[in-house]
Amino acid sequence: MFNKGFNVSGFIKDNLKSIGYLFLGFLTIASFAYTDVSNTVLFKASTLFNAKHAPYDGLVYPYASAADWVKLSDSERGMAYNEISSSKKLDPIRYNASELARPLDEIGFSNTDDLKIRNAKITYSVPYLGNYKLDGKENAGSHPGVDIKLPIGTPILAMGNGVVVKAENQEWGFGQHIVVKHNNFPDFYDPNETTTYYSGYAHMSRLDVKIGDILVKGQQIGLSGESGTASTPHLHFQIDKESAPWHPYWPFTATEAKNAGLDFFGGVNAGLGREAARMHTINPVLYIQDNFKPGNTFVADRGNEVINYPAEEVYVPNNGNTVLSPVVDFTAKAEFELRTPEVMLIGKSYDLKLIAPISSSQVASLASESVQVSANLVGDYTAPQYADFSTGELIVNFVPREVGNMNLTVNAGGVSVNSRNIEVRLFSDMSGNDSDLNSVKLLKDKGVVQGFDDGTFRPEETVNKAQAAKLIVAALPQSVIDSASSVELNFKDVSSSDWFYEPVRILAGLGAVDISQEYFNPSKSVNLAEYLKLMFVAMNVDVSPDVKSEYENLFKVNEWYSKYLQIGIERNFIREFDAKVVDSGLKRRNVARIMAEVIKNAN
Repeated sequence: MFNKGFNVSGFIKDNLKSIGYLFLGFLTIASFAYTDVSNTVLFKASTLFNAKHAPYDGLVYPYASAADWVKLSDSERGMAYNEISSSKKLDPIRYNASELARPLDEIGFSNTDDLKIRNAKITYSVPYLGNYKLDGKENAGSHPGVDIKLPIGTPILAMGNGVVVKAENQEWGFGQHIVVKHNNFPDFYDPNETTTYYSGYAHMSRLDVKIGDILVKGQQIGLSGESGTASTPHLHFQIDKESAPWHPYWPFTATEAKNAGLDFFGGVNAGLGREAARMHTINPVLYIQDNFKPGNTFVADRGNEVINYPAEEVYVPNNGNTVLSPVVDFTAKAEFELRTPEVMLIGKSYDLKLIAPISSSQVASLASESVQVSANLVGDYTAPQYADFSTGELIVNFVPREVGNMNLTVNAGGVSVNSRNIEVRLFSDMSGNDSDLNSVKLLKDKGVVQGFDDGTFRPEETVNKAQAAKLIVAALPQSVIDSASSVELNFKDVSSSDWFYEPVRILAGLGAVDISQEYFNPSKSVNLAEYLKLMFVAMNVDVSPDVKSEYENLFKVNEWYSKYLQIGIERNFIREFDAKVVDSGLKRRNVARIMAEVIKNAN
């Protein structure tokens, strides 16, 4: 991936014969959005209202015109749409999978047909179910839409009549994007049947519509851009089936890619989730070409003026703009979006947001419905006394109480919205498959560890003497603590106001800390031998000085610490492997493992 400071025009000029402007399309591959990049996941369900739109009357391309890339000069390639001469703009370019897949070395520079193919390869830089290898091949990856390279500010058009169900501005992922619902449209596979589709338009620089707006075919909905995760102006365009669990649909999550040993680009290139993408999306540009019927197109090049606007009895534009008043049928079904974090921490409070797909004033009229939340894991929720959508969203407070993979169902007004999988963690930096999770959980349940204020446990962090003192004392029975002698600490580096003062004093009273020393060195890292000595002395464990010769292959049996390692192994507090690295700083996860075994043995 190249940054925005890369001299694209100079590179192309110097290498024109070898790449034929295709490099211009390369920058669009930075367009992507995991369904979980933002730790926010979108879901849908039916509710009791729906905005009607005009019946299907054909489709148009989602952009007003394309650039004639092979004719643009170096300086023109970075120009905005309204700065490029009309003589160097083209009508929307036909999408042909076989031509897009042709190798560059088979395409010339002078033949008119070859130049058309070059323009198509640049414009449709990532084809449907393609990859980021710039080979132009469909079904070679899992990209669920088509990336269309366009000059910034190109008018983006609704492909057909529909209603806006999503209009969102994100700093990441899809950026400024719109989703339009199309009811009773011809089925891609069987034109004699009808179905519901959702067209998605992403990475825009401006949105001209809002949720609930009724659109007509060819209506301008915004301008192309490079918002979100994109490094060049282009339009990510896709069409989702009604079966897609959210819109715009993406066929894999960051977690799924990670589990497969892939990053985002590797996931797309490897075809991760391709069957899911094929199941929930269709080839968006081919669908348009199969049903293309020009007309009713109006482009706001001169402000927000409406051009060739169709006269329909119920579709009357508001004065001064192109936004239409939605007509709502409260007996029909529409959609909610449920937004939840992808990861939750046990015991923390989270907002489950149920987003209404049309204007908040209309949704508010559906208030006074009960709200319920159910989950496969234990949790508590607090919902509003009635379903008030006056702010455009309903917020339900939820607190998970059990670690694991959770699925939520929110029921509002008798309509259920199912969440996708949510991972409930003990600490944010310990996944469910961490080998030491159970040990840490036991310590947390016993109140021995609490974690840090930012929700982390920091398992790889080395433990110092002050932390070791606190952890050991926290795991001691109260009777042992009560038996400690009352001693006075005179360490120069320990003050009575220090958070670790009392644990150190207790350990000193139990004989585990030598108070004759001048310094305690609270910030000094503790190794395994030192920790075991502190723990066994504090617990008054009878430690035999006789160390068996069979441990010679693990550690030096004549060292002062050998007796502590021996009993640690025999009581299963430590593993034989641990004894081989006795001098290394002890990590928090190692301490958790030791203390969990101590507690289990005590019980």
